[in-house]
Amino acid sequence: MKPELNKRNTTVTVKRYWFALVVVVGLLIAAVIYIEHNDTNRFQQEERLTVLNKLSTVRARLEGVINGNLLLVTGLTAEFSLNPEITQEDFSRRARLILAENTQIRNIGAARDLVITHMYPMKGNEKALGLDYRKNEDQRDAALKAKEVGGIFVAGPVNLVQGGRGFVARTPVFEAPKDSTRDRGQFWGLVSTVIDEDRLYNAAGLSDPNLPIEIAIRGQDSSGSEGDVFFGRPGLFEGAQVLLDVSLVNGSWQLAGAPKGGWTQETPNAPIIRSVSFVILLLIIWVTFYRARQKREKALVEIAVRGSEEKLLWAESVAHLGHWRFSLDDGVLDLSPEVCRIFGYDPEKYRPTVEESIKCYHPDDQNEVTRLVGEAIETGQEFEFELRIVRPDGAVRTVFAKGECEIGDGGKTTGLFGIFQDITERKQVEETLRKQALVWEQMSEGVVALDIDGRILDMNPAAEGLFGYSTDEVRGKSGAIFHREEIPGTLVAQVSERVRRDGYWSGEVDIVRKDGSAGVVEATAMPLRDENGNYIGGIAVNRDITERKAMESQLLQAQKMETVGQLTGGVAHDFNNLLQIVQGNLEMAKDTIPEGSRTKELVNGALRAGHRGAKLTQQLLAFSRKQTLRPENLDARSLVGGMTALLARTLGEDISIETQFADGIANIIVDENGLTNALLNLALNARAAMPRGGTLTVAVDKRHFNADVAIENDVLPMGDYVEITVTDTGFGMSAETLAHAFEPFFTTKEVGEGSGLGLSLVYGFARQSGGNATIESEPSKGTTVRLMLPAAEGDAVSANHAQLDGKDVRHAIRVLLVEDDADVRGSTVMLLKALGCEVIEADNAAPVPGILEQDDRIDLLLSDVVLPGGKTGIELAQEAVRLRPGLKVILVSGYPEGTLEGAGLKDAGFPLLSKPFSKAALSEALASMRTW
Repeated sequence: MKPELNKRNTTVTVKRYWFALVVVVGLLIAAVIYIEHNDTNRFQQEERLTVLNKLSTVRARLEGVINGNLLLVTGLTAEFSLNPEITQEDFSRRARLILAENTQIRNIGAARDLVITHMYPMKGNEKALGLDYRKNEDQRDAALKAKEVGGIFVAGPVNLVQGGRGFVARTPVFEAPKDSTRDRGQFWGLVSTVIDEDRLYNAAGLSDPNLPIEIAIRGQDSSGSEGDVFFGRPGLFEGAQVLLDVSLVNGSWQLAGAPKGGWTQETPNAPIIRSVSFVILLLIIWVTFYRARQKREKALVEIAVRGSEEKLLWAESVAHLGHWRFSLDDGVLDLSPEVCRIFGYDPEKYRPTVEESIKCYHPDDQNEVTRLVGEAIETGQEFEFELRIVRPDGAVRTVFAKGECEIGDGGKTTGLFGIFQDITERKQVEETLRKQALVWEQMSEGVVALDIDGRILDMNPAAEGLFGYSTDEVRGKSGAIFHREEIPGTLVAQVSERVRRDGYWSGEVDIVRKDGSAGVVEATAMPLRDENGNYIGGIAVNRDITERKAMESQLLQAQKMETVGQLTGGVAHDFNNLLQIVQGNLEMAKDTIPEGSRTKELVNGALRAGHRGAKLTQQLLAFSRKQTLRPENLDARSLVGGMTALLARTLGEDISIETQFADGIANIIVDENGLTNALLNLALNARAAMPRGGTLTVAVDKRHFNADVAIENDVLPMGDYVEITVTDTGFGMSAETLAHAFEPFFTTKEVGEGSGLGLSLVYGFARQSGGNATIESEPSKGTTVRLMLPAAEGDAVSANHAQLDGKDVRHAIRVLLVEDDADVRGSTVMLLKALGCEVIEADNAAPVPGILEQDDRIDLLLSDVVLPGGKTGIELAQEAVRLRPGLKVILVSGYPEGTLEGAGLKDAGFPLLSKPFSKAALSEALASMRTW
């Protein structure tokens, strides 16, 4: 039975061994997986360290190159502070020495009062001279930022006015203080140092094809991690990349680095670990078969060997990671070299006690370490934690620790052992990802991610608000859903090709929102690439500039109107004086020519031309708002209806006229002559657009707005309006022509067939009347012009169409004429004498008081407003009335009445006779003063 018993015991031992074999194989597989995982982590940490070293070298070069270049310019800045009036020649001589140092500086400029006045080298940089930073939208903020911080401010990279791209380092210059109690004097301006972008990258090694890492830089305009990416692949800042800050004066950039081709996913040791593990597995199986044949006497030995083997497998499981052991019996703490290195100590010298090792933790985490270890000793349970340590150099790191208890006889804990790992980089990556997610959600620009075919993958909340769609509504659809274009998808295809080829695209894009409203965005597109650098899609960043574009368009129109106004106001006085001389002399000559003669016909033709010139001047002044309109409360139906016959004569027999009047049309507040001229201009344009005949429809309707309304580039206040619509059936306008229709001097007619002022005069009249004008047209579909004019309350006044009959009226009065222009004075004297007046002449204001004192028979002072000698006609008239109470005064001027209001004409209360005036107009003015 003993043999049976031995066999049975042996069988039991073998079964137990086979069970242990299964457990060991499972542990071995787990250990292999764990070792590979930790070996990969270790290898990636070494790989990150390599990237960090390379990236640190690039950072040092960047900082050295930039600071070295800026240091060279320091002396030149000090020269401006001591000598603010330095000449271009002296500036060029000093700047030449700096550029001779073979630096990356492309050019150096100085901007006194923020306007570039000095430049070296001059060749190739001529366009930069005279640049006013305050008026340059691309560089204004950076220039003002340099002035604000009072120190060097590096902006860019920017597109340079003189061509190319570069970084602009602006140094504020303050004049040397004149008072010793002040640190610095008055702000002089800026010294701008343009560092060539490509030279800087070459000097820093960024262009080295042998550089083993891929690098990207962000921080446009020294804005650090918050700035835009201006070098390299923007996606490099996503994921587990290495980040370093580049310190700049009053700012920073941020570098991101990763190995070319991406991070290693499998270490070179992986095949070795698997091979060794496989050999061990075979060895265990062989041992199993071998020891299965042993007797029960060897079973105990096998069990002991298996116990030692399990400890060995545990040690292998923590290979390439820090491991530690703490014995409760003797209080000895054993740390592996890796743990010592994590703590920042030399493994050969560091032999800490438990208390000393706990002090390596952050003060706020020491109690937590003590608590966790204490609980593990009491309960015998394993523990783990992620806490902070503080190295001797002050660096704070985050570590992961895991430990188990060694249980002795009686179930009492005799010691602890475990692993120790530095997870600082992982935590930094997690924090970076968290911040990036926060930026994605909160950034104000609308960001859209698209795949390689231009289909939408994702949008941030700002994009949803910009376009009016939710992400789920447009996911998988073409990005063309946002665009206004004749051929859908054209822009998406063009941008995709440009981004794929050049790596970047930017421009302004017309969009249409979900609700159908139009807008404009400033879009920037960049590529998305996989870990192998293959193009897989793109990112589009969209900034809403709809309001800005509307304001720019409004400003452009206002500037054009102001340009015409300045031109008109500048020439009106002299032009009207010339017309006065011509018309006055022609009128006098006309009276001496017999009726029916050829000469009289020629004189009449010349007079008509003079009248047209005067009318054109008045129209230009009205357009530029320098001619005072005289709005009245008029009946819109009667006014427009009364012009039908005049319009019919203007259009000719081939064009029919239709009028449409809505019920209950309100009166309008408008200058009658201005509206008449506007409708005549529209009729003339319609006639030119219908050379083969057609129909002109004039409609009058009422409109009411409960709130302010945006119309084209203007805003109409809420209220009641009368809408006058003029529609023709002509050939219409293209979109390009329509965009310029209201611009002064724009015309599609041949030279000599039009002035290009018709529609612009209509627009100017409507705006000056408190309303607006819009135009609608398509090729072959005619044109519609809408005049929106403010409605009036109360009864309308009757239109006054009275005209002077031109008959001479004798005025037996004595007139003192003051006019500095001899030709104008001579012409006026002849007109006055022809009207029966006695005339005393003066060419300036000086003799007038004496003449009035000596001659008490003078009935009327007729004076030009603009006189030589420093005294205006208004001031002369006021002085004359003080000397001769009751003296009648008429002022004459070639300037428009609106321009003279600033000179005190309105407050003075004297009547104004505008040049050029006819004999009949002069007679009427004299008659209005005849109360003597």
